[in-house]
Amino acid sequence: MNDFIKIIKERVSIRDYEPNKKISQNQMTSLVAVVNNAPTSINGHYFGVVFIQDPKILAFLARKGRFQESIKNASVFAVFFIENTQLEAMQKKNNKTITANRINLFTTGVVDATIAATQLQDAAVSMGLGTCFIGSVRSYPNILLEKLNLPKGNIPIIGLTIGFKKSQEELKPKMNKVYFEKYDSLSAIKEINNYDIIFSKYHLERTNNKKDVVFSDSVINFYKNNTWDLDWNNLVDDYYFKKNKE
Repeated sequence: MNDFIKIIKERVSIRDYEPNKKISQNQMTSLVAVVNNAPTSINGHYFGVVFIQDPKILAFLARKGRFQESIKNASVFAVFFIENTQLEAMQKKNNKTITANRINLFTTGVVDATIAATQLQDAAVSMGLGTCFIGSVRSYPNILLEKLNLPKGNIPIIGLTIGFKKSQEELKPKMNKVYFEKYDSLSAIKEINNYDIIFSKYHLERTNNKKDVVFSDSVINFYKNNTWDLDWNNLVDDYYFKKNKE
């Protein structure tokens, strides 16, 4: 098996990092190059990322980020966002106004940012570093806007911690999401029932942080209200919808 494929198949989210251990300049140069080489829709570069290494900022964001104390000990916290500042500058430079569907434009930014974040994760893991995606950046976007000097149009999408592994959980089993030729809804629903059993068994038997949890129930409980990302929803609505009505 290709070494890279093996590494990716064995990847786990790392939340326990060695504090005060820094990534080398050569590693940082490579990671920056990987992000800048990420594919984007129409080569539009509709995303940006801020690499945070300052221990004081990492500690501050760890306190603000829900359930994300691990940010404090990461060597790097990368915050990916939709890049609207450059798009608006392009309009002014060329004296033209875009008429693209705002929902499609927003989706493009999310996809571009996610592709780049995934490439960054893969590159970091290939170096032997630990990583963990941080979706909770969407629960405190206004703090990030202020702390990272982002205009309101540059909306945070996903974060990624990168650092040196102190410890890690066992490899978590995943649900099958692959279909060939056509989608099978009956198979998809059956997969939920099977995964509920596998997921519960994993959490009851793993070495650390054992708990009794059912996959489908945990997902529904998380999304049953929108308090987790209310500020993010408002930010998106203000920029992509209300702005067009003014």
